[in-house]
Amino acid sequence: MGRLRLTPAEAAAVVLEDDTDEISVHSKWALVGKVLSPTTLHINTISTALRPAWGNPRGLLLNSGGDNVFVAEFATKRDMDRVLVGPPWVMGKNAVLLQDFNVDPKPRDMVFNRLKLWVRILNLPFGYMHKKPGTVIASSIGVEGNVPVVDYDALGKCWGNFMRVRVEIDVEKPLQWGVIVFSQRRNVTD
Repeated sequence: MGRLRLTPAEAAAVVLEDDTDEISVHSKWALVGKVLSPTTLHINTISTALRPAWGNPRGLLLNSGGDNVFVAEFATKRDMDRVLVGPPWVMGKNAVLLQDFNVDPKPRDMVFNRLKLWVRILNLPFGYMHKKPGTVIASSIGVEGNVPVVDYDALGKCWGNFMRVRVEIDVEKPLQWGVIVFSQRRNVTD
């Protein structure tokens, strides 16, 4: 508590029983989010923007957790999963970062620095437009330990002008503009 001087009565710790039945948030179907905005937004503003973007899920409760931090409680796991794996969510030009709810950390101690987004991998030879090379290339994009999702058809192929992959990035680092790919079979760097 730093330089704060407490009286002996104030310094006595209050003992709390960890009774999980009385937790106020149904942690099974809840997410914690933060709007990366330079200005503080009211919870009603956040709710008004996100509720329709998330498809107006029945039973959705949004509660404030501090400056631009909120807890979203869902009535069903299906609604929560749809929001969690959905598009990168934004309010205006400000990203909304989401993570699974955990009852233990304090809101101000939580770190919101990860964003999942879709990335286009351009100009790949047709022979590399399928799931396995896409996963290898996408693993080099984003944060360490990133498990990318490759958008492919029933045969594992990615037809079109580009390959679409979902990666997790660190919002505190600059965006990666490209990846150099070396083909051993063709002995070419692209």
